[in-house]
Amino acid sequence: MNNNFSNVIKNELEKYYHIDFDVVKVFDQNEKYQIKPKDTFNNTFIINVIVRDETRLIITCEPDQYGNDFLENINYSEKGLRKTFIDYWKQLGENNLKVTINDVDILPNDFISDNQKWNKFSIRYSKAPFYEDDYNEKVQNIVDSVSWVCGMILSITNYSISGYEEGSLTTVISKKYERNPVNRKICLAIKGYNCSVCGMNFEDSYGAIGKDFIHVHHAVPLHLMEEGYIVDPIKDLFPVCPNCHNMLHRIDPPYTIDQLKQIIEENNKSNNS
Repeated sequence: MNNNFSNVIKNELEKYYHIDFDVVKVFDQNEKYQIKPKDTFNNTFIINVIVRDETRLIITCEPDQYGNDFLENINYSEKGLRKTFIDYWKQLGENNLKVTINDVDILPNDFISDNQKWNKFSIRYSKAPFYEDDYNEKVQNIVDSVSWVCGMILSITNYSISGYEEGSLTTVISKKYERNPVNRKICLAIKGYNCSVCGMNFEDSYGAIGKDFIHVHHAVPLHLMEEGYIVDPIKDLFPVCPNCHNMLHRIDPPYTIDQLKQIIEENNKSNNS
């Protein structure tokens, strides 16, 4: 795989997570890439991607060389953030992924309540074979897997590199309420791309140009969230089409999903009577 693949990984991660990354190809006996947030002075995390024998994909993630502050930060992550971390874990596959704390493998059910001091922390994802014969499939599978592992580690940090907590007023990027792409990713992975109100799917209607297009609605409006509010991507977020999204926000606070469904149902009955 040529050096341009480093740019493919970089562009995809930056487009989705709105963070600048450094992606470097490492020359050894395997195909290997190193990925980390840009200009963080080696004090956050590093992701290593290895393609071994053209069949096995191995991705590891751990604090970077001087990542003690980062390690302490994720060590004290709140239960809401840890729940999202486990949601990512399940999407990657519990049989394919291993989380190690202080050199001991830990299970998802134990992760939320773990209160020991973390001196070491790592994620290891491994899958073989991870593609069949198509080169584009190989590229896409690597990019997708890296994106998921990156989202997993970002889900338990409140560092500014993560796009800020939902509802927190930012001053570095812009003065607006930021939407966290980490939560959007897990919401759509679990709930899909059909509108939660009317059921519309853009790929069904528009073909390829509609693939993976949908809005994500916050049941609790961002401007009503208090500082430090931890969004639950399953309970708080819903995929909705733009029309239904606008209708939900015709009042403040917005209609619930069920309320808007009922409005549509009653209007249809009225029109058909």
